[in-house]
Amino acid sequence: LESPAGYSIVMASRTAAAYPRDCVQVVLQPQGGVVVLVASSVQAGLSGSVLLASLHAACHALGLLTVRPGQLLDKCSEKLRTDPKEGRRINAIGLLIDPAKDELHASMAGGQGFVLFSGARAEFTAVRGEGGALGAQGSTPSPNQTMHIEVGDRILIPGDGLIGGKNAKGTMFGFERVLQVLRSAGKTFAEQSEALFKAAAEFRGPSTLSGDLTLVAIEREVE
Repeated sequence: LESPAGYSIVMASRTAAAYPRDCVQVVLQPQGGVVVLVASSVQAGLSGSVLLASLHAACHALGLLTVRPGQLLDKCSEKLRTDPKEGRRINAIGLLIDPAKDELHASMAGGQGFVLFSGARAEFTAVRGEGGALGAQGSTPSPNQTMHIEVGDRILIPGDGLIGGKNAKGTMFGFERVLQVLRSAGKTFAEQSEALFKAAAEFRGPSTLSGDLTLVAIEREVE
């Protein structure tokens, strides 16, 4: 994935079906920033390629992409609502990285959220999304949230299938379990993603793999 100067953006994913239902769209801005869209389909059978096709036009229709993620998700929502296919619901999180200020602006639509991991302070903070799913009538993304990113900080974005995955009893994996796994995992993204995927797969069991396991990380690199 393309990244702005001083940052790294990486993704790891485990698909639950032949057609992935999670997608990541990264668009570089002329000013040096970057827009990242992470989306998961709630409707069974809607592949990541269809998601990308739906989000692509909305993303590039904004020209220089200087708007905040909330407006970007609004544009995506307008396009999805006018789509003739009924029953389409998508959870998404939009992120706008401003490397000049070392800031990340985030807006969510649906049940997703992100986790801030500060390597310097060894702290985790979970930020939940409260907006309705894209494509749902009357739904709007949650308000923008701004976070300062320091050197060594890592923003983890668990896909909806990872956070919202349920076991045979109907219990959701959830943010608290994500944080619990991260605290005992290694320090690198590879170690953290593998630990989360293993824990989520064991929690859900072989008969409940109904969604992809996707994790995106944005890290402020050490110079």
